[in-house]
Amino acid sequence: MNVLVVDDYREIAEIVSDLLVLRGIKTLIACNGEEALLFMEKHPGIQVVITDVEMPTMNGIELVEKLNRGNNKNLKILAMSGEPKYQSYFNAHGINFYPKPFDLDLMSKLINEVMGYVKKTNDYE
Repeated sequence: MNVLVVDDYREIAEIVSDLLVLRGIKTLIACNGEEALLFMEKHPGIQVVITDVEMPTMNGIELVEKLNRGNNKNLKILAMSGEPKYQSYFNAHGINFYPKPFDLDLMSKLINEVMGYVKKTNDYE
């Protein structure tokens, strides 16, 4: 697996996932941070996590903090939310933030960032 998409709105996760799959990227979808951590344990080949922020059980900020504490040094994390108030937190931690709802240009930028990172890490393997 290359990319884990984490969002409690299944439709949004599926749109992001489908766009990646169309470009040859393997994806998994988790509905919250706790499920995402389980997927990370079961699928150590995940290279990128795209996470929503506001989710039940474990939100995106908690997920990012747990991922950063783990053995995930080469993991690329991208955040997305309909609440722009989170942008400064993620930017301060070196994580690109994408506001929702996405327009086509922003979605293309997110997909291209993922594609570039996956290609770069695959070239070094």
